[in-house]
Amino acid sequence: MSAPRDGTGPLVEVYPAAALAAWMIDCKDYKSPDRDKAREAREGVVAAIDASISDHVDLAPVHDRCVQSDHVLDAVVCALVVLASKVRCTHEPEEQQRKNAAIEGWIHLPSQPLNEVTARAGRELTEGR
Repeated sequence: MSAPRDGTGPLVEVYPAAALAAWMIDCKDYKSPDRDKAREAREGVVAAIDASISDHVDLAPVHDRCVQSDHVLDAVVCALVVLASKVRCTHEPEEQQRKNAAIEGWIHLPSQPLNEVTARAGRELTEGR
């Protein structure tokens, strides 16, 4: 079984740092080899994500783990991008990009602010979509 690589199938390819940049969340140093600097950067990233999604998503259960580990934080960001993709809040390949996307893959980048992604997802859930 193979899934389409062009971003149209059920699989979503994500680059967490690019997604954070698209959401205008400063993620500089969140993977720094300097553990203190990285932890401080992740605290800022988690705070920014939480401020954007707290009306719709409770980050508390994973907050501390996201601050402790860039891998956990990346997983949360990936989940948010998947959510964005499912509610049509990521960029799709333009016509001239489709051929290359079918071969090389398509990285989903958010096209809407993070708070809009979670608000739209909440509306779609309550409407039964």
